[in-house]
Amino acid sequence: MGAMPFFTTVINLNIARFLNIMVVSFLCNIFRKESKFNYRFQTVMWFSGLRGAMAYALAMKASIDFKHGPVMLLLTLLYSLFTILIIGSVLNPILTKCEVKKK
Repeated sequence: MGAMPFFTTVINLNIARFLNIMVVSFLCNIFRKESKFNYRFQTVMWFSGLRGAMAYALAMKASIDFKHGPVMLLLTLLYSLFTILIIGSVLNPILTKCEVKKK
């Protein structure tokens, strides 16, 4: 397996997470009178994301049930590792730059 499926997965998951954060935040902001999600906070939510516990559980099940399940499991593990090591490492500077971090 080459690197292309991994990079395609990273791009697609980040686009999906971005759209999910923006749509759900918009809907939440409609019904909130105060403490609405601003764009900086939405950016941090999109960037940090979830680290994949549910995705891992689903990929484990898929590895048994589907023909290409082992590939799904491998991509899930690689993406989780990528988000934990790479994105987790730069999250503190992002929080500071977006002024979301407590002072």
